[in-house]
Amino acid sequence: MKIIIFEDGHKLASQWVAALQERGHTATLFVGLSAIGADNFTGIDAKLKPVTDSIADADLAICDGLLAILTTPSYHAPAYLPFLMAAGIPCVSTSSGGDVTEGRGVHIEKEDILSRLDDILKLARTR
Repeated sequence: MKIIIFEDGHKLASQWVAALQERGHTATLFVGLSAIGADNFTGIDAKLKPVTDSIADADLAICDGLLAILTTPSYHAPAYLPFLMAAGIPCVSTSSGGDVTEGRGVHIEKEDILSRLDDILKLARTR
């Protein structure tokens, strides 16, 4: 399963990536977002390099609701989560500023992600 993570708290998100990889999943961390479209997005990786990736390949997204407010003001969570959800990507919002209550989005506090990882993975789309 491919999981994309948008989270600028690198230390915390690195723990999520490690836990997902231990479970046999591919997890990619982006600390920023510079562009998003119907088919792909350009994220900023942990080395602060832009990386373009396909939205369609993802099975689940974990999204810091305030991430893009700090990095790209025109793409804050209410704007970029609908792109992901429209592509059928279930989304987990990780901050109160990015709480998603419609579509497939749910909200989980950042501190609870690791303890609820198995529940979160059940939200992923199956192919």
